[in-house]
Amino acid sequence: MTIIIRQALPEDAAALAAIASDVTDEGFGLASPEEVTHTAASMEEKILTVGKDPRSLFLTAESDGQPVGSLIFQRSSQVKYVHHGSFGMSLAPASRGAGIGRKLMEALLSWAAEAPGLEKITLEVLAENTAARSLYKQFQFEEEGRLRRHVYYQGAYDDLILMALFLNQENRV
Repeated sequence: MTIIIRQALPEDAAALAAIASDVTDEGFGLASPEEVTHTAASMEEKILTVGKDPRSLFLTAESDGQPVGSLIFQRSSQVKYVHHGSFGMSLAPASRGAGIGRKLMEALLSWAAEAPGLEKITLEVLAENTAARSLYKQFQFEEEGRLRRHVYYQGAYDDLILMALFLNQENRV
């Protein structure tokens, strides 16, 4: 399986919306399926909006000509927060465990190394998502906080973990 990581394109919208819906249905997203609807139109709008912002990044992972995952990184435009940004990643369930998340992370960090003024990358992940947490730790992301029993879904509570990576070594704690 050959994986290509590239900028998201409007024609990826339907496939990426379907992947986002699958992730939400599984409970790995930060909203429940009843609260969010991923449509091709809304995903296309997101691709176009993020694509216009030079401080943000929307990547598609492609296998055999089909999108199998995405990563969206966004920075605030507020002066106090512009030095950091956060990202979310979605992978098609059938494509997990094939190194796609790793390739998306490598592309993000390569881009981030050249992004002017970017010092810190943050993310939120559910404690039960051990595969994602393990991947982030491999890239030196550290837990900065844990919101205990913060998420309730399908009759169970889960912790929301806040993780971060300082891009500049001297900023690490």
